Amino acid sequence: MIVQSTAKIFLSDAHAVNETAMFRNSSVFNYGDEQNENRTAFGQLYLLNDYTIDGACSVSVEVEANSFVVVLPVVGAVEYKNGTNKEKLVIAGQTLMLEKTAATSFTLTNIFEDALVNIAVMAFKTKEEYQLPSGFIYTYDVNERPNGLVRALTGRYELPVQLHVGKFEGRGETAYTVSKESNRVFVFVLTGAFEVEGRLLHARDGLALENIDVLEMEALSNDALIAVVEF
Repeated sequence: MIVQSTAKIFLSDAHAVNETAMFRNSSVFNYGDEQNENRTAFGQLYLLNDYTIDGACSVSVEVEANSFVVVLPVVGAVEYKNGTNKEKLVIAGQTLMLEKTAATSFTLTNIFEDALVNIAVMAFKTKEEYQLPSGFIYTYDVNERPNGLVRALTGRYELPVQLHVGKFEGRGETAYTVSKESNRVFVFVLTGAFEVEGRLLHARDGLALENIDVLEMEALSNDALIAVVEF
C-alpha cells in the first residue's frame, strides 16, 4: 500500500503577531497568550518565532518545555544571554544551538544602534538531554552551493533535528532526500518565493509535511532563501 504524504501550510498573514516599540514577533505556532487551533505544534516543533528587533533593543524568548533550541539569524547579528549571564554573539550565516529546560527564558539583543536585525528561533520538545556545549555555534555558507541546500547544524554530537538552508536564483531547483524514519519535514521561506511540492510559498510562509521521502522545490524569485528542518 502506498502511503500518501500529508501537508499543512502556515501562511505568514495567519501568524500571531506581537509588536512593541522594541521588536516585532510573528509566531508560526501558538505562543504565549496567542492561541488558535490552526496554529498547533507540528510534532516536536512547537515554537517558530520570527523576530525583527529594533536598534539596540532586546527580546525575551520563553521556553515552555525541555527543548532543543536553534537561533538562526537571517539579517544582522544578535547577542544571546541567559539567566546565568553567559553571552554569545551569533551572526547571519551561523546557528546557535541551545538545550533548555522547561519554564526558562533567554534574551536576544540587537548589537547595532541604527539597523534592524531579523532572527528565526525554533524550539523542539525533547525527552532526553543531548548535553551540547553551552551555546554551540556552527558557521555555514549558502554560497558554497548555489541553488542547493547546505547543512546549517552539525557537530560531534547526535542532534535531534537536521537543518539545511539554501539560497536560490529564479527557477533554481533542487530535491531534498529525507533521511530520518519519521519522514517529518518543516519548510520555512526566509526571503523570496518558492514552489515546494506543488505549493506556492511566499516569504515567512511555512509548510509542514509528513510521510514524504523526497522534497522538491523551485525558487520563483532571485536571492530567495529557504530553511528545511527534518526531525
